[in-house]
Amino acid sequence: MAKKKFYSFEKAREYVHTLKLKGVKEWNQYTKSKDFPDFLPKRPEGTYKEEWKGATDWVGGTHKK
Repeated sequence: MAKKKFYSFEKAREYVHTLKLKGVKEWNQYTKSKDFPDFLPKRPEGTYKEEWKGATDWVGGTHKK
């Protein structure tokens, strides 16, 4: 089975921020939706081990001003 090709961490996180999710619970719901894109990993903490800074960073919570 071929390995999926995901966006880079920066590009993927940028995309996730555009979704305006309110937290990890909404992220988990989104990963189960039929609209979940192929270019995002459902478990980004495993895919982006080197860059991972936590779920709040991933969904955009630390970027609110």
